[in-house]
Amino acid sequence: MTERGIRYLPVLDDGVLTGIVSIGYIVKHRLAEIGSEAEALRQYVAGPWEQLHPQVAAPPKIATGK
Repeated sequence: MTERGIRYLPVLDDGVLTGIVSIGYIVKHRLAEIGSEAEALRQYVAGPWEQLHPQVAAPPKIATGK
């Protein structure tokens, strides 16, 4: 859409216009998807720690040397 400068696309159902989708809506939807995926990954990674060490609130911080 951006390569051709298209900002809106018609949504058709059997040739009848049923709606219009904007690039802003698509971007907003994709950002929400990415946020959900990131949160799911955080929970997946943190999950085993919380199950193995319930008495500790969070895993220890690792120094990055910055």
